[in-house]
Amino acid sequence: MIIYIMYFLIIISLAITFHKNKKVFCIITGIMLWLLLALRSINIGINDTKNIYMPMFNNMVNITIIDIFKDKNMQDFLFWISMKIISVITSNFQICIAILAIPYIFFVMKTIYKYSQDCLISVILFMALYYMYSTFLLRQVIAVGILIMSYKYIVEQDIKKFILCLVVATLFHRTALIFLVAYPFCKYNKFDYKNYIYIFGMLVISKFFINDILELLMKFDFTNKVEMAITHNIYTVNGQISYFGLFITVAILFISRTFGKGLKEKKEFDTLCNLSTLGSAIFTLSNVVVEFYRVSVYFSIFNILLLPMALNNMKDQRTRIIFKTLVIIFAIIYFCTRTVNNVNSNPYMFWWEV
Repeated sequence: MIIYIMYFLIIISLAITFHKNKKVFCIITGIMLWLLLALRSINIGINDTKNIYMPMFNNMVNITIIDIFKDKNMQDFLFWISMKIISVITSNFQICIAILAIPYIFFVMKTIYKYSQDCLISVILFMALYYMYSTFLLRQVIAVGILIMSYKYIVEQDIKKFILCLVVATLFHRTALIFLVAYPFCKYNKFDYKNYIYIFGMLVISKFFINDILELLMKFDFTNKVEMAITHNIYTVNGQISYFGLFITVAILFISRTFGKGLKEKKEFDTLCNLSTLGSAIFTLSNVVVEFYRVSVYFSIFNILLLPMALNNMKDQRTRIIFKTLVIIFAIIYFCTRTVNNVNSNPYMFWWEV
C-alpha cells in the first residue's frame, strides 16, 4: 500500500509544481502510471494475466498470423496480432506486459491533457476508478483507450471518424461494439431528469427480468461466446453485486449536473453527462451478468472529464477548493480501501518479487 500512497503524494506535488504547465504534468504522470504497470508482478490483478495471457503469449511461437485469422477464439485479432509481433521481438512476457500497457495510459493521458479542466482531479479519479483494470483486462483497456479518443468526434458529430475508432477498438475487444449506442444517444438525447429515469428503469429491469435479459443476450450472441462463458462459469449470472460502484457513478453524474449548470461548453458537458448516464445504466446489468461492470467502463471512463468540468464551474473559489480537496481525499480513500483489494493488487509486488 505504501507505494500507492507515495504515488498519490508525488502526483499531487507534481500538480502543484507544474500547475501552469499541464503538458509536463501529464507526461511525467503518464510515465509514472506506465512504470507501475510495466514493473508489476503477474500476480498483481485478477487471474487473467497469469492464467490466460501468459500461456497465450508463450504459445505464440507455435502460431502464425494466418492461424490468428482462422481461429474463431481469436476474433479480437488486432490484439493477438500485436501479441504475435511482440513474441517475435522478445520471449519475455514481462516486456509484453510493459508494451501492452502503453496504449491505455497514452490515450487516457492525452485525453486528460487536451480536454480536462483540472488534470489533477482527472488523474486521481482515473487511478481510483479505472486505472487498476489494466492489471487484468489487458485487451479491453486498449479498446477503452481507443474509444476515449472518440470523444472529440462525438462532440463534433463526425460519424466517420467515430466509426473508425469504434472498428479499431472492436478489433481489440469485441465488447467495444456496444459503444456504438454512444453516438446516437449523445446526438439526439437532451440531458434532463429523464436520464435518471433511464438508470432507475434499467435497475428495475435488471432486477426483475433477469431471464428475459439473458434470453435476449443469447439471441444476439452470434459467436456463442456468452452462452459458452456462462455454461463454463466464466461469466457469473444472477450476480449479487455491490451497488456501491453504481452509487459512485450516479453520484458523479448528479454532482456534475448540479454544479455544471450554465457552463459555456454546454455541448461538451451534455455529451459527457449522456456518456455517464449510459455507463450507469449498463452497470445495472451486472445484476444479470456480473461482467457487465467491465463493459460499463467504456462509458463511465468519461467521468474523469465530467467531474472536473463541473467543479471548475463553481463561482466561489473557496468552495471550489474545498470540493476539489474532498474529491481527492474521497478518491484516495476509495482506492486504498476498495479498488486495490477488489482486483487483488494489495500489496503491490514488482516482477522480481514473484
